[in-house]
Amino acid sequence: MSLAYKDYYKILGVSRDADAIEIKKAYRNLARKFHPDVSKEANAENKFKDVNEAYETLGDPDKRKKYDALGSGWSDGQSFRQPPPGWNGRGASSDSLRDIFEMFFGGERFSGEGQGFGKRGFDMGDMFGSHGERPVPAEKPREETIEIKIRDSYYGSEKMIRITDGGKTKKIKFKIPKGIQEGERIRIKKALKDTSGTGADLMLKIKFSPEKSLKVYGNDLYASNFVMPYDAYFGAVVEMPFLDEQLRFEIKPNTKGETKIRLKGKGLGRGSGRGNLYVTIKIGLPDVLSEKEKELLKEWKEHRR
Repeated sequence: MSLAYKDYYKILGVSRDADAIEIKKAYRNLARKFHPDVSKEANAENKFKDVNEAYETLGDPDKRKKYDALGSGWSDGQSFRQPPPGWNGRGASSDSLRDIFEMFFGGERFSGEGQGFGKRGFDMGDMFGSHGERPVPAEKPREETIEIKIRDSYYGSEKMIRITDGGKTKKIKFKIPKGIQEGERIRIKKALKDTSGTGADLMLKIKFSPEKSLKVYGNDLYASNFVMPYDAYFGAVVEMPFLDEQLRFEIKPNTKGETKIRLKGKGLGRGSGRGNLYVTIKIGLPDVLSEKEKELLKEWKEHRR
């Protein structure tokens, strides 16, 4: 059975003269991209294994040198049954094979000319790193729940949290995207230390702080606004404080208490998925009345008898 040659440089997406820093950077990017716990790529698990396998060889100067020597002149699609250029038509001699195997594994792996493989045999997995020390895959993101105000989601904002990492407290700044909903998560890449040295991601799960004047249900917001009895009866354009704004909207004549007014597109969310603001009309009086207003109310009361 032949074993297809794997081009580790192609797997990592680097040139053959790439330095150690380029190789390590390429490995980290691909390991994050294809990690089975987080990747949505097709066949991610196998690609992740190939990336680890490639880095185990190219990331080690000794192994890389030996890999280059063995693979020199080979092209994609060939196998180890087809010798590289320069080998004779009858294939490699046992001396040539011994040189190659000893270069990788030492003399104990090959047991003399013409006698084939030794007691332990030749494990092709050794050539491709299945038994060596593998790079440690990225750890799963750490998740924390944070409370934000509704206005933080409505307008978008920037926040800072203090979090314990490796026994120390650190400050982390992050942005809250406009329209984020309760239960959604913000990923902060490489925010924390991990055992692999690449850095672990931090996931922040969003929870809204309770507010008396404003409620959230999905993308929709709910509030209430008091109007004077004459505005409710005759109709009016009223103003209402809302987060960092003053909203103006119309109420129709003879509006009853508990009527809901819909203000389209003034809820949470993004683009066409943005919700609405529903304002419940309450009919009431100011906390403080002038003497003239009190007299008018008494006159109205007498008139209604």
